[in-house]
Formats: sequence, C-alpha cells, structure tokens
Amino acid sequence: MMRYFRLYSHFIRFSFTKALEFRLDFVFRFLMDTSFYIIDFLFFELIYNFTPILGGWQKEQLYLFIPTYLFIDAFRMTVVANSLWWLPKHINSGQIDYYLTKPVSSLFFLSFKDFDFSSLLNLFLTIFLFGYFFLTSTINFEVLNIALYFLFMINALIVIYLIQLSCLIPVFWTGSPRGFMELFHSLAYLWERPTQIFPYVLRRVFYSVIPLAMVATFPCQVLFGEYQVVDIVKSLFVTILIAFFVILFWKLGLKKYTSASS
Repeated sequence: MMRYFRLYSHFIRFSFTKALEFRLDFVFRFLMDTSFYIIDFLFFELIYNFTPILGGWQKEQLYLFIPTYLFIDAFRMTVVANSLWWLPKHINSGQIDYYLTKPVSSLFFLSFKDFDFSSLLNLFLTIFLFGYFFLTSTINFEVLNIALYFLFMINALIVIYLIQLSCLIPVFWTGSPRGFMELFHSLAYLWERPTQIFPYVLRRVFYSVIPLAMVATFPCQVLFGEYQVVDIVKSLFVTILIAFFVILFWKLGLKKYTSASS
C-alpha cells in the first residue's frame, strides 16, 4: 500500500510541474468552471421563482445539493478525468503495454497518473460553497447524518469513477477514439438533478441499475435524514456489485487487447 502512496505522490509532483508550464490554461479552466457554477445556481433560482418545492426539496436543501454534485465532479476532474481522457488513445495505439509491464496495478496507473491542479481550485470553491450554505442553513442536522453524508460522498466518488471507466472500457472492442464518453456526459445531466423529480421506474433504475442517484441525491437524502437503514445497506451493496462487474469488464478488455508488439 505504501508503494502506491509513494507512486501517487510522484504523480502529483509531476502534474504540478506541468501545470506551472501552462499558467494561462490554469486560470482559464478555473474561470470557465466558475461560470458554469454560476449558471447552475441561476438555473435553479429561476425554477424556485415558480415553485416552492422541487422533488420534495425546498430551495435551502437544493442549495446544499448543488455544491454536493459540483464537488464530486470537481474531484473527478482533479483526480482521474485527465488520466482517463488518454485511456482510449493508449489502448488504440498499443501504448498500454508500458503500463502493463509495471510492478503496480495498470488500472491504478492509468487512472491516477495525471493530477489536474487547475481543477483543484474549483474543488476548493465547491467546498467553500457547501460550507457557506451548510453554516447558514436553518435545517437542524444530526451528527450521525452528517457522518453518513461524508461516507456516501466517498461512495459517490467511487461510483462516478466506475461509471466513467465503464464508458471507456468498450474501446478494447470498438477501437473508437473516445469510447462512450458522450453517453457519460449525457448521464451527467441526470445526476445533476434530484432523482425525486423523475418517474418511479426511472428512480428505481437510478438507485440500482445505473446508480446515478448515488452521485449526489442519496448523500443529500442522508444529510436531510430522508433514509432508512435498509437504504444504506442497498446503496453499499449496489456500489460493491458495480465495482465487481466493472473490474471484471476491465480484465476482459485486457484479454481482448492486442499488444503493439504482437
């Protein structure tokens, strides 16, 4: 385990050096994402001008939901997005050979080798936004629910990584330059909305088959006390089950992979 921590620290140092070489890009990405955050808040502010409740949540609750999914997306962009962006190219060009020969997990190496410092600023911004709306909220939060919220935030980070990875693994068979990333970006529009606004059948799908509700809705439901113990067990079980199938999918992809030296 310590070997992976040391390796990841090298990834971060290398990425920081690279970020300093492109400072304009560093600033531009921060400003671009900040504009996106403002538009998101304005969108829901407009909706609440016409209704006091959306998906059973008042505006005060939704203003905690928004920085929740913004944080998860910013974390994804900071930690794995850049690395996974290169995955189809590595597979199609045969460059994945370089990672398969390393004495560490190839999936770990390919997923975490590029740390995006420009998105790190956005990550801090989302933490500030959540902290502000949490501290100014009139909702009475229980300590247990707060602890469970952070637990399921970790769970959400794992889920969103698994979803993105599952959209890229088909490259082993299709040879496409981007995999199913358009599908992944389309799914983002769904987890950026409270799952309660969708019809019953879709809600069941988003909680079990395609766990989009696990990204932001369920952590917030836990924070607001809108859950039962069985919901927690089911959510963790779904995450473990999906992780099992995605890793199995990855291993099948490696068997299909044709080495550049073959």
